[in-house]
Order: sequence, then structure tokens, then C-alpha cells
Amino acid sequence: MFRNDMVKISLKALVDKTSNKVIFVESNEDFVDVLFSFLTMPLGTIVRLTRNQQQPAVRVGCMNNLYQSVENLETIHLRTEACKTMLLYPRNGAQDQCKKLPLQIDDSKPQEHFICQNPICNYMLLSHYPTAICYCGKQLNYWIPSEESTSMAPDARDRGVFVKGPNRLIVTDELRVMPPSTKTNCFSLFSQLGIVDTSSIEVKTLDMGIHEALNLLNRSLVSKQPLTEVLLRKNPISELSKGDFEQVSFTKHRLETASASNQDGKIYVKLMISKSKNRVCYAESGEDFVDLLFSFLAVPLGFIAKEMQGDTPKGSITHLYDSIQGLDARQYLKTKETTEMLVSPKLVPGFGYEGQPLDIKEYIEQPYYGYWDDNVNGYSLTSDNPGASSIEEYDV
Repeated sequence: MFRNDMVKISLKALVDKTSNKVIFVESNEDFVDVLFSFLTMPLGTIVRLTRNQQQPAVRVGCMNNLYQSVENLETIHLRTEACKTMLLYPRNGAQDQCKKLPLQIDDSKPQEHFICQNPICNYMLLSHYPTAICYCGKQLNYWIPSEESTSMAPDARDRGVFVKGPNRLIVTDELRVMPPSTKTNCFSLFSQLGIVDTSSIEVKTLDMGIHEALNLLNRSLVSKQPLTEVLLRKNPISELSKGDFEQVSFTKHRLETASASNQDGKIYVKLMISKSKNRVCYAESGEDFVDLLFSFLAVPLGFIAKEMQGDTPKGSITHLYDSIQGLDARQYLKTKETTEMLVSPKLVPGFGYEGQPLDIKEYIEQPYYGYWDDNVNGYSLTSDNPGASSIEEYDV
């Protein structure tokens, strides 16, 4: 996906000079759309985008280790070579919507389509990865162009992606999104923050670019004041210390013997536990447990926020998620479909697997149809012509 690093979003920030903290920022729908897009991103994409930021990179729990494990894993240990690409570059189910954002923070490549290199193959399989193997034994590596849906051109007045535009909203330091500021909610915020002397408050105009947006995504995972840390370049809160791992006595703890069939739907692992530390050192398991771990990289952040309802995580993402429910949908949110992508994000078709323990659904697969295109002297794809030959999506 093309990223224009020169694009900026203007923000009006109320700052407490005494504590050097952002009280809230006010902006149009562009800024809130970028924030809401965080919820649609797979965890693997977040790790890839944030781990090389100049600001001290935040480790997304142990997901960085998991991501690096996939990077270092030889493809011989995976079902297919395409699986590694799927895990390292998981697709976003709201990719078409995110392409319309003013700030393109996700640099993932556009989805491509490939068919069998064998010109006389009759299987008519379609893959998004050129390393997949057709049923005939040849590679599905013949690139085929696809038409954009022949829908009407969007109205220039139709602003916003997830948020209905034109609108102005305020966002607090801990990423609570609210309707435009009034004297009532301003004083309410001041009271909550313990601000008595309003003379210490000043208005600043700040710019948000791609670099700042990525840092904001980074800090929102672990901080309760991400706007202050990013916009005012305040020293970030230190992460929780893991402590040094010491050599201690170990005991092997066997939960249960893993059965080959795993017919009861449970996953069994053998744990090596430190008795003195009361912590797991490592686990021995079959492929079902590793499948589950690797599948986390494809799970959207919004699904995690949804499942954490009632908990009090360290970061601000749950505040952002809860804000969607608190907004007047008819006035501020674009459509029911795009709102559903935020509050109940799903996996992209093909990223789930049979027996997956997570209760997460897949989006419905869009049908594609192949036809001979004289303009390219070859096959092209369309989603609007059911009279053409139907092409089956290949399951890697």
C-alpha cells in the first residue's frame, strides 16, 4: 500500500502547562478514522510496523518473540511456503476501507491474484500467493489482473471512512472519543484530571503525520497517556520489567498425554516449571498448540479489545474500543457495516482453520469470475460478472 509521508492531520490540543500533559485534542473525522483503524489491524501487522520505530519500541507482550520465531522458522516446518507469508504479512479484513484513510500507516502490499501456470489446467484455482501449488502439481504463480468493482464513483462530499463526515470530535489523552467540546464536558474533564487553575491551560495546534501515528499505535498498547507522550514528546512510561531469568531447580509437569486425534477438542501440552519461581519455563506440544499461537498474528486488535471487556489492561486500546459504543451511531458513525468491522472484527477468509479454539469468525469470501480480456491478451478477474467462469479460492 502506498504511503505518503508528507500528509499531515491538524489537531487542536488543550495542554496543561503545569503538568505538560494533553487534556484532549479536537479534530475532524480524519484523525478519529486513523485511531479506529488500529482496531482492524492484525497483531502481526502491528508488530511489524511498530518494532522499528525511533521511539523506544514497545514489545506487544510476547508477540514480538512469536513474530520473530516465524521469521526464523524454515518453511519445511510449515504446511506450505505461503503460510509464512500469511503469518508475517496478515491481511486486514478492512483493507478496502483503510485504503481511503488520509494517513496510510499500513504499508502492506495490495492483494494480488494468481492462477495456475499450466495453460491447459482445468481446476480454475485462485491464490493470493505465488508459491501455492495447484491440484495439477504446478505452481499457482501466473499473475492475473483484477478489475475494481464497477460501482459508482464516490461523491466528493461523502467524507469519512469509519466516522461520518464532516464532523468534529474530541479525543482525551487516554483515547476516549467524545462529541465536540462544550463548557460542560470541558469542566467535567478538568475536574476528573484535578485541574483547578484553568489559566494554566493553553491551546496548541499540532500536526499528526505517519511517524506520529505509528508512535501513537505503539504507545496506545501500554500507556494511559499516549497523546501526551507522542505529541509533546514526553518521556514514555517505562515498561514492566521482566526481571532476569535465574538458574533455578526445575520439575517437569505433565498436564496430560496428548492424543493424536485430540477428539475432545482440547489441546494438551507438557510444561517445564520452575518450582521456586512458580513459572513456566517452556512447553512441549504438538502442532495444534503451535497452530494456535501462530494464529494470534492474524487476529485483529479489536477482537482482543472486545474479549478484554471488564479487564483493566495497561494501555488505552479498550478506551478507544468502548468509545465506539458510546457515540451516537446515527450522527457520528459511517455505516453499520464499517462499525461492525470495528466492534466485531473478523479474520480474512482463509486465515482461520478447522478446530481453532478462538471464537472468531471469518468474513464471507467474495466470489471472483475469470474472463478473457483483449486489453491484456489474457485472463482478468472481476467480481461483477457472474456470467464469466467461476474461480475457486485456493486454501493454502
